[in-house]
Amino acid sequence: TIGRLVYDLGNGQWNIPALRTLLEELLLQNHQIDNYEVCHTFEKIGARTMVLNAQRLVVAFAENEPLIILAIEDITERALADATLRASQERLRHAADAAGLTYIEIDFALGRIRTAENFATVMGYVPPTDDAADIAVGTRFLLERVVAADRPRVEAALQEFFNGARLGKISYLVCGDDQIERFIEARWSTENGQDGKPLRGFVTYLDITEVKRAEAHIKLMMAEVNHRSKNLLAVVQSVAQQTAKHADPAAFVARLADRIGGLTTSQDLLVKNNWCGVDVSELVAGQLAHFKDLVGRRILLMGPPARLNPAAAQGIGMALHELATNASKYGALSNDVGRVHISWQVTDGPMPAFTMRWLEEGGPKVVTPTRHGFGQMVIGRMVESAVDGTVDIDYRESGLSWNLRAPADDTMERKRKDAFVLNANH
Repeated sequence: TIGRLVYDLGNGQWNIPALRTLLEELLLQNHQIDNYEVCHTFEKIGARTMVLNAQRLVVAFAENEPLIILAIEDITERALADATLRASQERLRHAADAAGLTYIEIDFALGRIRTAENFATVMGYVPPTDDAADIAVGTRFLLERVVAADRPRVEAALQEFFNGARLGKISYLVCGDDQIERFIEARWSTENGQDGKPLRGFVTYLDITEVKRAEAHIKLMMAEVNHRSKNLLAVVQSVAQQTAKHADPAAFVARLADRIGGLTTSQDLLVKNNWCGVDVSELVAGQLAHFKDLVGRRILLMGPPARLNPAAAQGIGMALHELATNASKYGALSNDVGRVHISWQVTDGPMPAFTMRWLEEGGPKVVTPTRHGFGQMVIGRMVESAVDGTVDIDYRESGLSWNLRAPADDTMERKRKDAFVLNANH
């Protein structure tokens, strides 16, 4: 439109600050302006994004009136598409960061590699800093950080890749600049020319360290379960054999079931605590669960917080179960007035020790047994073997006294950290 004020175009809708700024700068500085983007909400057409290109004319068509050429392009749809693409790329970047995923692009014709922005975050080392690094340099950077044990496999995989293998996958350990080892799973694809040689390649790198740690942990736990299951079956077999020796057929089943029940209680507590030991008070409460109403009145407990290791928990648990059974049949818990004192402590010093005492009083007169059955073995030799300790049993007339003493190192649960060995060959 020649000869009209720009601000009058479109019934005055173009009388906006952004356009005035552009034209005043153009007219004052006498130069052209390219691709000046304007976002404005117009009265009739709503919010639009426009690109303005303007140039002042050297020769005016009217005296003393400067004229300009102004080109206006509506790029609203393109701008929206660009914004949508940027948002999508940003979401993808966040997803890749969260998943521990990065990538590189390779142009074999130019011999160049381009890396993703998050490459260093995932891989643990900064790649060559050029916008497009040389393939040989990038390959050397990678191999220098692959652990020595995995390097031959990675070199073989790279050879396949460079020879045009269209698809491939390999897992290996890399040691980053921060000296942290990461387990990486690399997958590649190539676009090959008619001669079979690669033209372009794309490689993704996924940090699977946590997955491998979980697999190692499961494998460790399965081995532990297998080991402990064999031990438990051996204990059950011994209990069954010894119970059968000293019981008539009618009493055998009931006595065996009772003893296995005590063993099960200790097992349940160990499983509950992930085989990281059992607190003594928790073990006592479990083995004396049938007498819980008497705890605090006729069964008196005293001892500090102390955590037994699995072997000690099994051995001491069986002894407590046997002592409680005997007390309910023949000892202090067989009447209405007898009491049982259960105490324990851990002593410090050059040779730290764990001690535990079971003392009965107020029950029937105690008579020293003339026959040593399996119960005597449980509260004696078996618990001694479990904790590498010694047991002293005194059949006093006033009540049974049972005392256990064992090295703390063989009895108490140690604080430990699971150790995982990451093996890239799996």
